[in-house]
Amino acid sequence: MKKERRRAVHAELVRESKDNPGYYRYNITIREEDGMEHIVPAYGKDMEDAINRLVWNERVDKVVDNKFY
Repeated sequence: MKKERRRAVHAELVRESKDNPGYYRYNITIREEDGMEHIVPAYGKDMEDAINRLVWNERVDKVVDNKFY
């Protein structure tokens, strides 16, 4: 049986960013490995950009928390 992975299962456009013209706010629903779901806000020029920024920020946070630098 395959191990479950973290996935973005739903994304929803909320509004245009008030501070940065051309950027939008999205609510991304993330399903964790254990099946729990939570909603995370993300900003980007489009949905793909917002998800990429979210993944990048989580990677950076993981490195900083583990002090790999």
